[in-house]
Amino acid sequence: MPVVIRQRLSCKSTEPPLKRIIYIMVMITGVAAHSAHGQKGFDETIRTINATRAESPPVMDGKLDDACWTTAGVAERFITHRTNLPAAQQSIGYICYDNRNLYIAMKCMMPKGLKPVGNQKPHDTYVFSDDTVEILIDPGKSGTDYCQLVVNAFGSTFDSWRGGGGSQYDPAWNGDWQVATHIADGYWSLEMAVPFYNFGISPELGSTWGINLCRNSFAPRHEMSSTAARGDFNVADSFPLVEGIDVDFAQYPLRIESPKLLLLERADGNGERAEFLSLLRNASDTAQKVKIERWTATDDGAPKEADITVMTLAARATAVCASEIIAVEPLGTTPLDTFISRAAPDLKKLVIRDAASNEILALSHVQRPWLCEAIRIGVDDPWQAETPADGNPAISFRVDLGLAESVRKAGVLRVALQARDTGKALAEKQIEGPPAASSLSFSSEALDWGAYQLVATFTDAGGREVVDTRAPATVLPGGKHQVKVLNNLTSELINAAERGLLDATAIDFMNPRQGWVLVTASGDGELLLDAEDKPLLSLKPGEPAAEARRLLPVGRHSIRVQGRIEQLIVRSVPELIYSTFPAGFSMGFLRKHILPHCTTILGGTSDEAAMREWRAEGGRWITFGVAPSHLRSATDDFITADDYYAKMLRHGGFRHPLTDGIILDQIGSPSIKQKIEIAKTVSKILANPDLAGRAYQPWYEGAVFGSEGDYAMMKLVLDAGWPFSFYAYLTEQKSEEETLDDIQTMIVQTIESGNNQIPGSMRRGVATMGFWSAVATGQIQDIDPSTNFKMLMELQFAALANEPTLFGLYGAFWYYSPYVDEEILRWAAKLHRHYGFEGRTDRITDDPYRLDHIVNGDFEDDTTGWTIAGPGEAGVKTLDGYGHLQGRYLGGIQGDTILVTKRSADGPNTFSQQVNGLTPGRAYSFKMITADYTNLTTGKSVKQSEAVSISIDNTDWVPDLKRADIHSDSAPFDVFPKATPEIFENHYGHNNELFNAKNHAYLNSHWRVFRAKGKTATLTVSDWASADEPGGPIGQQIMYNYLVVEPYFE
Repeated sequence: MPVVIRQRLSCKSTEPPLKRIIYIMVMITGVAAHSAHGQKGFDETIRTINATRAESPPVMDGKLDDACWTTAGVAERFITHRTNLPAAQQSIGYICYDNRNLYIAMKCMMPKGLKPVGNQKPHDTYVFSDDTVEILIDPGKSGTDYCQLVVNAFGSTFDSWRGGGGSQYDPAWNGDWQVATHIADGYWSLEMAVPFYNFGISPELGSTWGINLCRNSFAPRHEMSSTAARGDFNVADSFPLVEGIDVDFAQYPLRIESPKLLLLERADGNGERAEFLSLLRNASDTAQKVKIERWTATDDGAPKEADITVMTLAARATAVCASEIIAVEPLGTTPLDTFISRAAPDLKKLVIRDAASNEILALSHVQRPWLCEAIRIGVDDPWQAETPADGNPAISFRVDLGLAESVRKAGVLRVALQARDTGKALAEKQIEGPPAASSLSFSSEALDWGAYQLVATFTDAGGREVVDTRAPATVLPGGKHQVKVLNNLTSELINAAERGLLDATAIDFMNPRQGWVLVTASGDGELLLDAEDKPLLSLKPGEPAAEARRLLPVGRHSIRVQGRIEQLIVRSVPELIYSTFPAGFSMGFLRKHILPHCTTILGGTSDEAAMREWRAEGGRWITFGVAPSHLRSATDDFITADDYYAKMLRHGGFRHPLTDGIILDQIGSPSIKQKIEIAKTVSKILANPDLAGRAYQPWYEGAVFGSEGDYAMMKLVLDAGWPFSFYAYLTEQKSEEETLDDIQTMIVQTIESGNNQIPGSMRRGVATMGFWSAVATGQIQDIDPSTNFKMLMELQFAALANEPTLFGLYGAFWYYSPYVDEEILRWAAKLHRHYGFEGRTDRITDDPYRLDHIVNGDFEDDTTGWTIAGPGEAGVKTLDGYGHLQGRYLGGIQGDTILVTKRSADGPNTFSQQVNGLTPGRAYSFKMITADYTNLTTGKSVKQSEAVSISIDNTDWVPDLKRADIHSDSAPFDVFPKATPEIFENHYGHNNELFNAKNHAYLNSHWRVFRAKGKTATLTVSDWASADEPGGPIGQQIMYNYLVVEPYFE
């Protein structure tokens, strides 16, 4: 049966759409059908689709058997996300229209016998772990604003309005649209009708629109694809052009804006109240006479008769079209600045009709508004990329008031500048009947450099304080104590030798924000920080410089020198997290190679000795948790603030005496109602003095700040000075240019989007990047043997350090060490040191992004570049889904081509290639994946080493590392180069119809390191164990791919 949904509007929680690119824990079954193997990459230019006029509208049953689809504009050749490769699961889109609606259909191919992943859910709940289609509609191809309409295969829907080209979105918007889905054997399909009155369009809108058809597939395996250039989703500039939408749009100029909630005065002890306002915007240049229908509901939910008024809305004007009073309560008590609604408004639906024709021009289904921020201070931070050498001459700030106009005009706004340590008022400003936004400043000429506090209060006409808030403010030093910016992440606060301070007995420095400082010193004596009695550093002559890291509040600090210093450097540095402790690595390895380049450890609470030692050195130790109700399933129930607070008190991050808090994964996915309860919980944590110094650190799955629930939670987190995190796990692109584009879209724009929605929030943001590289773990982002994964990592960190819009980013870390080999873990620590602790802007290495030592390591171009020899059978084959089974994260069809040899008794089969571009004396890695072809194609689970041999002439093999030097005794597998292959099984998230968590596929990971003797060498792989011995069964078919030669980081 088809599933037919009539779309409703609501204020709702949204899941940041970027979550899809980094959603890991998914159920993936089956082997690809309708394969795109053998196709070359598609052209990356923006395509054009010609929409056609429908003579009659389609019947909404999802079956695509209506006449309009036979003549509709067609969109084919779906592209894998962020590549130019054809999607393994192809789809077909159709676009047509009439005078009232835009009609869109899609047919999503899948293997016969499989069903889509998902189920029916309420509107605007989380659907992004289901098989879904997203329709992104940009009226007039603005390149900035568009609507996002999402439906899963079972008819469940989600929508939002997006801006900023895709980096921002409005969670309160909902469209009025119809959709139906149909599930058949070998495909599922949908039909959609979207009335033009949804868009608030202007009369001059043209017939060319931007429309992107996107698919997020989980059956048989996770794949994202779209019709946009490079398979983009929410990148409006890359949407296809849809031409020929020949409609008179002068009749659709109105849009119902997101509602507002403005605080009123307390009413005779009855608690706080707020004014709920719905706004109507006229996007045209002519006045519009409209009829407004305001629908409410009875107690049983039945609609009442509409209240109808007629109004004329001036050109380009916005006016209130509905209002009512609702009860609110404070989110916290100190400060008293933010309120949440106690109930939904009585208004349930707004319908705007043309007063003459009675045609619908706009429609909105209204649900509960959640948040009223009654007062807010935004301070202009003087610590910027171009920080003045002489400090800032003034403290500039803005005060925003979310108060009802009648209250605001009758009251008084007071802003005081206070000493941060004593609370003494140093200056004050007062505004009677203030505007909704006031830009103000205090002169800093008579102030000492350091940290201060702004306190804003609003009093009503009777002199009673209604709301208050506060924010830190700083005056930066000049001269010898100036803050010298090194890169986005790091600033030099003191360099005693360069600034003539080596003879000082006390050296003051300014920490420009609450955060980490790194102290590096050499000499003879002791250094003490502020009023501490225990030495920060003990220095001995002739020894290397010593280091100490400390998490310090914003403001002025002092280092007392007892003895003699040869050099003292103090830098503000980012939070750099090691994730996750210990992850199978020995403490000796971590102490030597990793932890000296970190500030924080993310780990459990079982190793108290390590925790105690780390915290004694000034490091921070946080634990891991998962956000409540993040799956939105029947087994993942809603939890109240009281119950969640009790749960947090039992968690090791708040209970264990050696922890500094908790990082909460998947925080983006709970519903708005759940996030409000999380915000209430955070308020309780802040109010508990026993939890002082411990942080509740949200961790977003990509984009940040999607709803009022997010805003409420994040406001408390930021006001507390706690960090938050967000992650984007990138895989390798074919070129450095494409990789830089990926970094811009997935990392830089994500950070910018959050900072635009909450200005200054980037100063507490910790960017999380993936570095999954150990083939033996069965989950890797290092998916392409022709590219340098270490360069992908450096390009990301270099962007954080150097991208102009990211100045002041709080920190960064790599996730997650159980999927990482020893080389990449050391390389990550090197990046921490280079960009984070040293504040460098230059690249560590000039190695190219593209690897050209060998070619065609995945046999995508048949046997090009290889010389095949031997008496047995050998040839290139395609095995759909094999790259996914190997663990290549979001790799699409990458890795599905293989070379297969059949072992012969008459001698070895070999394949060889000249290795080029070597530097004599330099170390290089050779990597390869092998498996038994018969086992892998018949579902036979056999754990075995494949008898193959590898030789590279004109080189020397580097001796194997010792397991005890790298791993702890509990390490499940080896992740270092060695002569013997490592047998590994498919990861639980990388299954197919033959192999899963109960019936594992077994493969071999080969990794050796050699040192070049010359500029070239010859690589030879044989299916005999040696020149004289087969070493394995005659007739065995062995499959090979993922052959890599790349520089090894020593």
